[in-house]
Amino acid sequence: MAYLAWLQRDRLSRRAWLSLRNIVLPGRAGDKRWVALALGSIMPLLLTWYDPRLLPSAVMLLTLMVAASWWSLWPGLHVWRSFLAWGVSFGVFLVSWLALWMFLENPWYRVVFMIVVGVTTWWYLNEWSRAKLTLQGEYLGASTAALMLGFLSAFALGSTAESLLVYLALPIPMIFMYCYQPLILAFGACAHVSGWRLVHLWQYWLVGALALFQVMLVALWWPTSFYVVGYTLAAAFTVVILVLRHDAQGFFNRVSLWRELSTLGAISFIVFLGARWF
Repeated sequence: MAYLAWLQRDRLSRRAWLSLRNIVLPGRAGDKRWVALALGSIMPLLLTWYDPRLLPSAVMLLTLMVAASWWSLWPGLHVWRSFLAWGVSFGVFLVSWLALWMFLENPWYRVVFMIVVGVTTWWYLNEWSRAKLTLQGEYLGASTAALMLGFLSAFALGSTAESLLVYLALPIPMIFMYCYQPLILAFGACAHVSGWRLVHLWQYWLVGALALFQVMLVALWWPTSFYVVGYTLAAAFTVVILVLRHDAQGFFNRVSLWRELSTLGAISFIVFLGARWF
């Protein structure tokens, strides 16, 4: 009886461990690939930390890493448009964080940034490999992961734009060319991956582009931290995405929309209240 009881507990513990492993590390066949690619996303940061003159090599390594990720997850030519949108979103994320990385001086910030890039890369690749939903011949899914990646990209692009303005004194048109255009690419990629059929109308693109343009233009002149400017642009990106997503679905889920916007508003209030204003 004691042996049977021990065997039953052992089976339960094994099931619990397998369930936990499937939650934390789903898709056992792709675990090693995603971990390797996540480590590959950190290598360009380490190269430029060792010697900033290795920036061209870092960009080339990032390109190879995105190509390897694309090759690992390629589902076929019948879904190339959605997969191209995924590649654009992922590429904008990596390039924007590498650009922001070049302006960092605090070593602890650099360690945190490496952790964020590595974990986000692993999580996004893992989510995309799991969310294999087919709708009308298009490969859709991982919309939450795409939204999170867009938020992080907008944060890095906003902080980079402020750094370019303060440290390099670049003209505003040049800053928008470097930072605003990738932001619009991330917006379009997130919209397509989320499966918004109505976003194909030019009015949606115009409203989203103008809203992000105005927020970026105003936030660049705020007398505060670079990271607050980046968060402001990221919060505006998220608001535009949420509102247009609900409208593009043909109906407003008021409870869900207000819950999401209220959470974002509360976080923004805390950030602005605790920010240092010069």
